[in-house]
Amino acid sequence: MFCNCDNAPLGLAITPSLSGNTMTIKVDAKFSQDFDFNNTKLVVYVLEDGLIADQENYTSYYGGVDVISNFEHNHVLRSSLTNVAGDAINSSEVTNSLYTRTFTANVPSNVANNSNMSIAAFISNDNFAGQAYVINSRMAHFGDAQDFEEN
Repeated sequence: MFCNCDNAPLGLAITPSLSGNTMTIKVDAKFSQDFDFNNTKLVVYVLEDGLIADQENYTSYYGGVDVISNFEHNHVLRSSLTNVAGDAINSSEVTNSLYTRTFTANVPSNVANNSNMSIAAFISNDNFAGQAYVINSRMAHFGDAQDFEEN
């Protein structure tokens, strides 16, 4: 059964850096308890903020205007550094342990402004009644050096 407790059953820390056109992203996952998960996955996305484009609107928000001109889009997926649904983490690496993975890649060619990039990472598992669940997630900007969060 999934832990319904005050503290997350795992912590995430992301340390992304940028040197020229090369991104280096270190993701640490610290598992605080024994897991019986055979389908645990890590997902890492490159996001971009501040993209200006027209936006279709099918709601009454924004005055009900059908097309909103010059709308600012944030947290736009630019690239997935893992399989879009996640890369498997070996079950032996999720038992009271620290799992670390480092990615090195070029800035995606569709990124308009390197200074508006961020990284989102999450750990998921699909062992709960055949459904996928996100166990924990975190976001970081380039230049951040995160530690594990504590209550």
